[in-house]
Amino acid sequence: MKVNLPYICARVDLTLVLLFMILTLGATSAQAYSTAAPSWVNAAPFGGNDVTLSWASVSGADHYERQLSTNGGVSWDNSRSYTSTSVKLYNHPAGKTYLYQVRSCPSSGACSSWVKAAPFTVYFVAPSWVNAAPFGGNDVTLSWASVSGADHYERQLSTNGGVSWDNSRSYTSTSVKLYNHPAGKAYLYQVRACPSSGACSPWVKAAPFTVSLAAPSVSAVLFGGNDIRLSWSAVSGATSYEGALKTDGGSWGASRTYTNTSVNLYNHPEGLHVYRVRARSSAGIYSPWVESERITVNPDPILKTFYWNPSTTTTGQNSYFYWDVENVTSCTSTVSGTQPISGRLGPYTFSEPRDSTTKWYCTDLNGDRYPSSGYLEARHIVNHPSPSKVSFQWSPSTVEVGKPTTFEWQIDNVKNCTSTASGLQPSNDKIGPMILYGEGSVSTTKWFCTDLNNNRYPVSGYLEATRTVTNVSMKEHIAISFTNSNTDSIVNIADDFIAMAKPLTVDGELTAISTVSFRYFKTGTLDVLAQVEAVYNAGTTEFTSTFGSGLATGDYVLQVVVDGISQSGLTKYFTVVEPIEVKFGWFPAIVEVGKPTTFEWQIDNVESCTSTVSGSQPTKGSIGPVTFYGEATTSITQWYCNDSSGNRYPSVGYLEATRIVNNSAGLQPVVVNAGDQQQNTSSMQHIVVSVVPDANISFETVRFSLDSINWYRATKNADGSFDFKFHRLPAGNYTLEIEIDGVRQHGLSQSFEIIPGVGILWQTNLVPIDVAGITVMVPQGNSESANPGVPIGIKILFIKTELIGTSVVEEAEVIN
Repeated sequence: MKVNLPYICARVDLTLVLLFMILTLGATSAQAYSTAAPSWVNAAPFGGNDVTLSWASVSGADHYERQLSTNGGVSWDNSRSYTSTSVKLYNHPAGKTYLYQVRSCPSSGACSSWVKAAPFTVYFVAPSWVNAAPFGGNDVTLSWASVSGADHYERQLSTNGGVSWDNSRSYTSTSVKLYNHPAGKAYLYQVRACPSSGACSPWVKAAPFTVSLAAPSVSAVLFGGNDIRLSWSAVSGATSYEGALKTDGGSWGASRTYTNTSVNLYNHPEGLHVYRVRARSSAGIYSPWVESERITVNPDPILKTFYWNPSTTTTGQNSYFYWDVENVTSCTSTVSGTQPISGRLGPYTFSEPRDSTTKWYCTDLNGDRYPSSGYLEARHIVNHPSPSKVSFQWSPSTVEVGKPTTFEWQIDNVKNCTSTASGLQPSNDKIGPMILYGEGSVSTTKWFCTDLNNNRYPVSGYLEATRTVTNVSMKEHIAISFTNSNTDSIVNIADDFIAMAKPLTVDGELTAISTVSFRYFKTGTLDVLAQVEAVYNAGTTEFTSTFGSGLATGDYVLQVVVDGISQSGLTKYFTVVEPIEVKFGWFPAIVEVGKPTTFEWQIDNVESCTSTVSGSQPTKGSIGPVTFYGEATTSITQWYCNDSSGNRYPSVGYLEATRIVNNSAGLQPVVVNAGDQQQNTSSMQHIVVSVVPDANISFETVRFSLDSINWYRATKNADGSFDFKFHRLPAGNYTLEIEIDGVRQHGLSQSFEIIPGVGILWQTNLVPIDVAGITVMVPQGNSESANPGVPIGIKILFIKTELIGTSVVEEAEVIN
């Protein structure tokens, strides 16, 4: 039997091969061999029905020829020519024995003799049938007939009608499920049987099948009581999706198109709802419809009742709690747990005040929390009973001088009361009877109370009771007076004074009075400083008492107490005056250079004060904190004051406060430089003055002055130094003063004179040194005594040029 050419892999033009064989055979019959035959030829089967044919190379060979026999060498055909020494030959039909032979050929002359390979047989037959059974829209069950002796089966897939094959797989079973075939294509499967070794069978094809779009999986979830979230799985090949709704067993509504895979659908009426969804390709291919779960929309909860009645009550009174919530299954109290959906609790009686909020939540017909956040709330307030004024009066409310009256009160439901005159009082009591002497008067007793809720009663104003004391006709009343060296009730602090009280007489007889005493306290307070018993003078019918000197300055109230009762109508006032130095000093009084200190003062009982340096000052206050730079100094702040009579205090000398500024270890004083000077014949064009702080200190503002009147703010440089340029100073004497952070630095003051044609002459024992035409004025000495105008350690540099009338600027150098 002749082997079909399509099963042979080598692709050579058949006409040329036959011509080549005829010529070669003709040459062979006419002449001897021109080349040696291959020493060996081998046919190695693989893949069941394929073979690798190879042979030994022959020297001088131009090419090699091979032939095939399927009848044991009786006949040969399927000749081919190669220049290589091996070739793979495919798809030998099963059930035959194959014999190959090869010879070598020169470029001209006779070919060698043929050399045969060992024969080989293809045994396997193909499965008798292969079936592809689609299911689920885009899945398939592929199965085939079993082949006796098969070790495994191979399958391939084509999506172009068998033009090309791929997706090869191997199985030991005779069926397999294959999933998720993309929609819109035709699929063709083929299967062959294979032994454990040797050639496989021919391929057997199943009937082709086409996959439409797969159906999506669909889900519907209720939220918010009557809203539904509809979602579905993405379908391969789909470009859009359609959804439709059916309610309460009715017909399907109109479809809506979506390009995403979920949508929120709102405000469904009560009832049963179901959605369906299908996928659609761009070519108009649809998947089957898929329905969602059935969703029941329940009515929303309705809060009809949830309150305390009454919501505000007092201790001892009854109250009830009512509630009614519709369309819920149950409710839960945050205090007492599960409750029915409607009902009443109570009555409740509370003995103590409270302010509480009842908090519940319920479960609606969907099983959701109601309200979704927070709670149903009802506030309940229990207060103490309101205050009640039972009595608050003088009895009698109108009385004559020397006659008794009693103050009585009862205020229910309060903790205590407070008199504006005598302080804390109980809520129920009386005072008296009491007898009032002196002149007739009308007074009002004013109180307020604290109720059981700690609130003021009354909320504004006072409880008031008016007492009227009328004069007794044709009678002399008690009088009070006091004497001392001054007049107008002004008591000198060094003097004694005498207080006198003359009792009431009726028809020339002394009214019955057992005791009289005097007491005094400072105005604005109720703290009695002293109470002195008076002495009765029978000859003058007066009660007198002498008070010693030494009272503190201030305003005082003097009262008369008759038989234990303070006589408000007999009150006198007096004033004790004397200047008092409460505070006058630097705090701290000793401070290091660069550290702050504050001057504080308070002089009582004076009208004004005067500083010997800065003039008029208030009678109390503070200055600072201030910081002093430069060298250590000791200074004395001196003030005097004037009292209300215009007298000087102290009468001689001053109030004095010493301030000591010490050098600090490791802290160098502020450096003051003056340089960059230009001079003309009549004036100094400019002088640049700078202040350089030590690395350990810093400040924000520096001002310079030459006349103590006009102050100029210096410019702050990036390195923390400050400088200012004085322009065109005329000849004359000047004093350079420096203010740092608002504080005058007297230790850094410097005096100098501008002399026309010469330059600057500094009035501080400066020694001129000529250096290359530049006069440098250097402070002489290093101590304060040798050089009193320059603080120790302050670096001052002054330079002038000899080039009169020029604008040459010489660079300053620091001279230590």
